[in-house]
Amino acid sequence: MSTRPDDLIHGYTRDEWKALPEDERLTLTGSRAPVGECSTCDRARETGERFMPRHTASARCRSGQRNHCTCDTCF
Repeated sequence: MSTRPDDLIHGYTRDEWKALPEDERLTLTGSRAPVGECSTCDRARETGERFMPRHTASARCRSGQRNHCTCDTCF
């Protein structure tokens, strides 16, 4: 049985996606920046913080599309 593109999550099958470390999944989805690129994301990794605004703002952001935006659209 072949995998259709619609069945993939960021290029991974569902089983491959589940097997990835959580931090890698967060980076691939834009929730966190890669290690060393954002001090806020790095601090969240160090402290284990899970509840925070995404690193990448929503495409529909109403506040300038800043990283970690907390407008109603992004957060």
